[in-house]
Amino acid sequence: MKNGTRLISIAVFMVLISSISWAQNCDYPMSYSSPGPNYCAKLKYEGLDKKLNVTYQALLKELDPSNQKSIKTAELAWIKYRDLHCQIVSDKYKNDPFFELQKFNCLSFLTQQRIQVLQAFRDSLKATNSIQPEEASVVMERYPANIEPINISNDLLRLNPHYKERAASAYEVANLGKAAGQLFVYCKMDIEKQPLAIEILRAFIYDWADFYVRNNGPRDDKLFIPIKKTMDERFEKLLSSEQFKLYKEWCNFSRDKNDLEFLTHIEE
Repeated sequence: MKNGTRLISIAVFMVLISSISWAQNCDYPMSYSSPGPNYCAKLKYEGLDKKLNVTYQALLKELDPSNQKSIKTAELAWIKYRDLHCQIVSDKYKNDPFFELQKFNCLSFLTQQRIQVLQAFRDSLKATNSIQPEEASVVMERYPANIEPINISNDLLRLNPHYKERAASAYEVANLGKAAGQLFVYCKMDIEKQPLAIEILRAFIYDWADFYVRNNGPRDDKLFIPIKKTMDERFEKLLSSEQFKLYKEWCNFSRDKNDLEFLTHIEE
């Protein structure tokens, strides 16, 4: 038995050493001694996914019960979006030996973004003025929102110099996922259009917050019409004419059918 136990111990030790070695070699995924780029991409994603879960659980503990419900709904919607988006992105590499590399790189990219957004929201709950704009930024390559630091002087900035970053990240976390899901259902939106639709909604949130701060917290909703029209133009290019009509109706629905109604409903 002692010999058998010793052999098992050696085998476990060798597997452990091999795993550590492979993880270290993932710094150079294309090298001869590396387990390969597919494995390394998977390893990186798994690490980020664990980090995301830790960040999410920490945020959950800092919210009251009603907001916990909202963040859970938003997170489930985001996970659905992430997985769907990366499926679409990687499908064109289906017959490629690096299919998994493309899939896990996409998952890692979106997961890293989500960690930054949730962390920015956590920071905003501490009510300090230490949040930097880049901490709340979200990469939107197709439709970049204007989220550079604002170097103007007005009362809103004087009283809360990081209002824009706090508001935009809070709305994204609490409202974007649910609102996107409501829009998808009402417009019967094609699956391949959904990831871009989320990008458009996200850009609208950040553009709205940017305009709000630059104009010192305007009270007249009509001033936001140009921001809303920019979003309308983007959706008009993305959707069919029938879907676009439904989208316009959705913008004016109450909160039970449009979780972003407080931003999208503007009387013209």
